[in-house]
Amino acid sequence: MKKLSIFLVLSFLVACFGSGGGGGSDNANTTSYGDDLNTSYMVEDITCTGTVTGGTFSAGSFSVVVADNAMTACTNATSPAADTEAELPTGLDVDSDLGEQNVTTGAVAYSFELGERDFETDNENDVTVTVPFDISLVPLADRTSLKVFIRILNL
Repeated sequence: MKKLSIFLVLSFLVACFGSGGGGGSDNANTTSYGDDLNTSYMVEDITCTGTVTGGTFSAGSFSVVVADNAMTACTNATSPAADTEAELPTGLDVDSDLGEQNVTTGAVAYSFELGERDFETDNENDVTVTVPFDISLVPLADRTSLKVFIRILNL
């Protein structure tokens, strides 16, 4: 299962991480074709067993809202969950020399675990992510979308 990590940055930073899923399915059949490293390939038949196609998933003030039917059964989401995290994931650093600061409140970061696979949508209103942060940590001059932003890491 993959995890999506999310946090908000104010050149500064609010944190969140979550899980979108991706990779193979436990209930898929894989067929390989060819023996040559440069021309061989695999085909995976996916069994679509997901029971969740949308909803609100939250941990305190953090939430991920997915519109109804934005996910198909092939996302294989069965019990999506939001959670708090005590530390940022490895490789995701806050660079104070560049003026970055994690301004996320309630936790250092948040995570969202979806299921076995990611999903895509063409509708910009299908997914809403809400991350609590402390506005008092953001200087007035820096309260712009260029300075305050969310980092999302799909693990």
